Amino acid sequence: MNKAGKKLSKLDRFLILEEILEALPDIRITALDRLWSDHTPILLHVTKSDFGPSLFKQYNSWLLRDGFDEQWHINVKNNDRNQKQEALNDLKNIDKRIDDGTANENDRDNRIKLIQVLDKLDNLEASDLNQKDHIKWDIEGDENSKFFHGMINHKRISQAITGIMHDGTWISDPSLTKDAFLNF
Repeated sequence: MNKAGKKLSKLDRFLILEEILEALPDIRITALDRLWSDHTPILLHVTKSDFGPSLFKQYNSWLLRDGFDEQWHINVKNNDRNQKQEALNDLKNIDKRIDDGTANENDRDNRIKLIQVLDKLDNLEASDLNQKDHIKWDIEGDENSKFFHGMINHKRISQAITGIMHDGTWISDPSLTKDAFLNF
């Protein structure tokens, strides 16, 4: 905090070797309260976060089964494609009524809902394309793969949930954290 008491400074910083981050991927920092100093003490600790088995599993062998792709396309892709086409047609009809001046309030509400549906479907498609790009990069590799693996590990670490504040208490135990999420 500055002398006027209006601006807070950034956290104090420290340096750490990349090899340490690779050796200890579960390393975390916690900024402690300033009690006796004008600096923010930073606690460096290793927290193992094991949330147990995944709630959903997909086995690669499923992809090899006869008819899997066709069934998936029927159930997912065709449904999304049909839903998008139907939403676009409905939106076109509503826009035509708005242009003609024959639209009512219900049409305007439906238009907003259709735009939200289209946005959701576009986000799902963009997510699929993003995943395909990552798979392509994994297969083809890169000359600077150590750098990219470091970036991927950093992203995984920075997005990891190591604990949550629940009813005013910080919970870092994986099983209690999981229960707090499920009971939220």
